[in-house]
Amino acid sequence: MRRFLHLTTMRKIYLFVLILFVSVGFCMQTVSAADGQIEGALPGVFSLPKGGSVRFSMGNLQYCAATNVWRFCPRQYGVVGSEGNGNIGSNAGPKSDNLLISSSYDGWIDLFGLGTSGWNSGAIAYQPWSTNEESTEYIPESVQPDGLKTRYDMEGDYSHVDWGVHNPIQNGGGAGKWRTLTFEEWQWIILDRPHAVDLIGKATIQGARGMVLLPDNWQKPWGVSFQAGYGVEWDTNEYSYSDWKTLEDAGAVFLPCSGSRYYNRELRRSVVVDVQQAGKYWTASSTTNGRTVAYSLSFNSIVYEMYTFDSRAFGQAVRLVTNSK
Repeated sequence: MRRFLHLTTMRKIYLFVLILFVSVGFCMQTVSAADGQIEGALPGVFSLPKGGSVRFSMGNLQYCAATNVWRFCPRQYGVVGSEGNGNIGSNAGPKSDNLLISSSYDGWIDLFGLGTSGWNSGAIAYQPWSTNEESTEYIPESVQPDGLKTRYDMEGDYSHVDWGVHNPIQNGGGAGKWRTLTFEEWQWIILDRPHAVDLIGKATIQGARGMVLLPDNWQKPWGVSFQAGYGVEWDTNEYSYSDWKTLEDAGAVFLPCSGSRYYNRELRRSVVVDVQQAGKYWTASSTTNGRTVAYSLSFNSIVYEMYTFDSRAFGQAVRLVTNSK
């Protein structure tokens, strides 16, 4: 009888050890998979229209000219803004201001003319601090004679005008690991992927308004509510940092209303508009009239669309992606 009990106990111990070993192995595989992702990438995986998938960066792209440092905003909802209305939800510092943009400015900026990575493509305006008024100065002179037939995209021979291709990102794992989504890719994620209408919404996080994008395999975490659909108000989904962090860890992406910068000819100076009211994010794609304008994702309190095109000279937000492993 004692021998029987002893054998039964040994079997239980063996079974426990086996279960523990399998569990530890599973956890190690999970951690390894997560560790295989590039620094600065969010966990949510988004499919692309021609196959493959991407992960978004942890925040909008920012630049400091005095130190020549590129970084992702440490929090998704952080924006710089201007004239005291910026630095919303971020630790960018009180002096950061998109209107103080210059080659020596020692604060952060997060609104950029198209293709201003610092790579000399042959364009007149290619530095991140460029605020040239004429949109044609943002493309190489060598492609300008083609006129309206030219489509000057941030791909192929000119891929290095893309900020993430050309520059090392301080908190993004180095150079060449990031890129800007094309018009087609943005449109797929925003409008055309399966159940797209259920994977988009609006929110206010720590006072910052913006658009929420959910990954393809979204599963809402327990304990935090989220109402999908872009027709809701900004404050329908309102979160503290800790509540948002729960959604972020589950894969949610937030595009803040970072506004845009343009040269006002009447005032004869640059202005920043629509901070906290609208977002404009560059794509890597120009329109048919590629000498002057390119596509951007544009959204405000009423609509979101992919059919907006803006002057290359406008300062707009940049949100980079990396290929998912």
